[in-house]
Amino acid sequence: MSQQDPSAAQPGGNPNPYGQPISQPPPSGYYPPAQPPQLPPQSGGYPPYAPPPPGPPAPLSPADERMWGMLAYLLCLIAGFIAPLIIYFVYRDRSNFVRETSKEALNLQITAAIVGLTASVGLLFFGTIFSIAVPPVGMVMFLAWFVLIIGYQIVVITFEIIGAVRANNGIVYRVPFILRLVK
Repeated sequence: MSQQDPSAAQPGGNPNPYGQPISQPPPSGYYPPAQPPQLPPQSGGYPPYAPPPPGPPAPLSPADERMWGMLAYLLCLIAGFIAPLIIYFVYRDRSNFVRETSKEALNLQITAAIVGLTASVGLLFFGTIFSIAVPPVGMVMFLAWFVLIIGYQIVVITFEIIGAVRANNGIVYRVPFILRLVK
């Protein structure tokens, strides 16, 4: 024998096969299932959680170009070769002027570091040897190397100031007598 709901077999009976009338309110504490959130329409074929890739960087204005070109030289007085290196990597795609001025400032700093290191090693090595072997010649050599190191640093600072003034005027300053290692 099969058990069937007697009201379901009757015409006009209860259409709900589970025995609960449709008109009855849901029990307390019952919440209807949440609807899935409506996502915005997709554009460009990207999933909604990933932003589209950034476009090319905006070019710098002429005033910003001159400012960053000038700072590439002036910040060398404080931070050495780090400042033009950072400016070069940040702004090289946004401005040809800033790229060229920061390359010149970076080449100047690299050349200054090579000359300073070579002069310091020469001062330490040859000055010590000559001051032990022939004290008067060693003292003269020590003073000559010292004057060369200080004089070269004054020349480097002068080139940095000239480069900053020219960059502020919108001119790429080609520093003379330096190694152009960064192309």
